[in-house]
Amino acid sequence: MDLRALQQIHIVEQDRVLPFEWDDDARTEIVADPSGILRDPLLVTPLDDEGYLLLDDVRLYYSLIDAGVQHLPVQICPPVQLSVQTGPVGLIHFGPDDLMRVASRFPDRIELLQGDAKHVDSPDILHLSFEFANAPAIHAHIRHSSRSGCPVPLDALFRTIVDSGSYFLIPEGGEEADLFEHVPYFTGSIILPHFDLEDLRCAVLSGRPFPPGLFQIQAACRVLGIDFPVQVLTDQSGVEDKQSFLAELIGLRARRRRIACYDGRVYRLNR
Repeated sequence: MDLRALQQIHIVEQDRVLPFEWDDDARTEIVADPSGILRDPLLVTPLDDEGYLLLDDVRLYYSLIDAGVQHLPVQICPPVQLSVQTGPVGLIHFGPDDLMRVASRFPDRIELLQGDAKHVDSPDILHLSFEFANAPAIHAHIRHSSRSGCPVPLDALFRTIVDSGSYFLIPEGGEEADLFEHVPYFTGSIILPHFDLEDLRCAVLSGRPFPPGLFQIQAACRVLGIDFPVQVLTDQSGVEDKQSFLAELIGLRARRRRIACYDGRVYRLNR
């Protein structure tokens, strides 16, 4: 078994880990008693010489910060091992009229077209496709000349969606027609343009974060199940002591043959 991926697991100061998504004030419950554990390391990639870009579990991250955790267990994954995927986004309680109202606030930055979309060959224009229940498809061209972080109209669009209802990322391979039948008040969907890792880095560096939950970051290798005690993370010892504890924790699992490696996709249904 190749255990080199375990060398990506480290303890780092929490202020060196920076999310590219809004804080939507939702939190993950963290057990505060001595038996509480952090099951998985946070997935990060280098942002600059000092910091790391947080790639998943933004709600858990903010929950840990609120709990006073000063150090975080992370898996530091090099960019070459990462890919950014954007699937369709399902909408709840958001319809064509809501979209028109958002577009009216940005007449020079959002163009809406019904029916077939005309092609715009420009790096400054982002194309979004909307499908609504019992309504024609709507295409949106969003001007994004700065190419730095989340476009202002896209930010406004998703804040309006949150004010009206909610949204969720449709799993890869999911059939939107099926979801119309099984998700209450599912009113439509959006196909977003492609964003890459550099766009997510720029979101942090420019202070223009993306809405949470729009992207899935796939790592060539993901380490799960470290089960690190929250009590150790909250104590007053330094990074070196906690890194030693982590190394011993991993070593103990290896000696007891508790480490398994799986090829292919893994679907976790309750993160």
